[in-house]
Amino acid sequence: NGLVNGIVELTKNTEHPDTLLLPLAQYNYLATTPYSAYSDKTILKFFMETNLYIKRVEAVNELKDAGIGVQSGVSAGEDIAIAYKYDSDKLTLELPVPFEQLAVEKRNLEFVTDCHARIGGVIIYYPLSVAILEGI
Repeated sequence: NGLVNGIVELTKNTEHPDTLLLPLAQYNYLATTPYSAYSDKTILKFFMETNLYIKRVEAVNELKDAGIGVQSGVSAGEDIAIAYKYDSDKLTLELPVPFEQLAVEKRNLEFVTDCHARIGGVIIYYPLSVAILEGI
């Protein structure tokens, strides 16, 4: 909740994140652990029912060990969570050359399929609409 509410408070209620990305281990923990001994709801289900903004929570393998220690500036190997608004006006993934698979070629005793693509990265148009939490 702190990650999500931080965006809302920092932008004075103009930005409202609706998506939360978590590493697979943390997602699985939230999705399988009961909220309390007397409840049949998991932590994730309780969070989704009580949070005003988040509509979608997804597991992303690449968030494991993706942190960059704030103090050192180098990869610290910490897991991170990302909250943002799922809207192309807020951020986009630029693909100047989308993935293309060329025709299969026979080389020696094997078949080879050449592929190519280019990625321009993620462009965040409203930086305060995205928040990253390290060390989860």
